[in-house]
Amino acid sequence: MAKRKAKAPARAGRPVSVIVARMGSDPVTVALGKVRTVNAALALAGITPNEAETYYVNGEASIGRKAIEDGDTIVLVTPKQAGV
Repeated sequence: MAKRKAKAPARAGRPVSVIVARMGSDPVTVALGKVRTVNAALALAGITPNEAETYYVNGEASIGRKAIEDGDTIVLVTPKQAGV
């Protein structure tokens, strides 16, 4: 697997942009201000996760309160979609 390029930390006060999608739906780009978590990005995208879904940030399993960075991609996947 290719190494990801290290990201420069976002400057304070500057919004960060992330891509949010539920598996099988169109992705949405949202800009986050001070609160930069998976949950905040989902709320801005109008996505209410159900408890069966797993969050993935840049392909790695995550949790809702995980801090996110500019350019991250968040995807919600059900166990069925994940092949579990």
